[in-house]
Amino acid sequence: MLIILSFFGQRGQKGGESVGNQAFHRMEKTLQSFIFDVERDLKTDRTEIEQLRQILSQQQKQLIKLEEQYSGLHNIISAQRSEGNPSIIEAEEGMAQRGEKSKGQKPLAPLLLNSRYQPVLDQLQEGKTVGDIAQTLGMGVGEVELILQLSKLGERHED
Repeated sequence: MLIILSFFGQRGQKGGESVGNQAFHRMEKTLQSFIFDVERDLKTDRTEIEQLRQILSQQQKQLIKLEEQYSGLHNIISAQRSEGNPSIIEAEEGMAQRGEKSKGQKPLAPLLLNSRYQPVLDQLQEGKTVGDIAQTLGMGVGEVELILQLSKLGERHED
């Protein structure tokens, strides 16, 4: 302890300030700089967290919309199935014969999609954009995109 006190008690060569005081001031400046850096990083992190929260919120809203669209299509397919729609029956029989029927999942009905949403597919082949198709048929852009995705998925199941 005496050694430490004698170290802090020694006078520096410049300005008569003790070596201990000089070390203290350097340490204080270093700590202030460190605190400034930490506060700046914290502010940046908070901004990034807020941006991520906004992105997550948008994605959750999109997921809800997609779930609603899926539910609507599922209800349409179920209704068509209960009415004995031949397109549904043919599609399910074909999938069952190929062994593609999944456990616990109701099969997709590509034939129903192709016949029910043929105007969407026709306009796409004519070179119209998704936005144009949606506007012409009075559908939402998301609905048109979903129909096209389901149609592509149906094509893959047919291969």
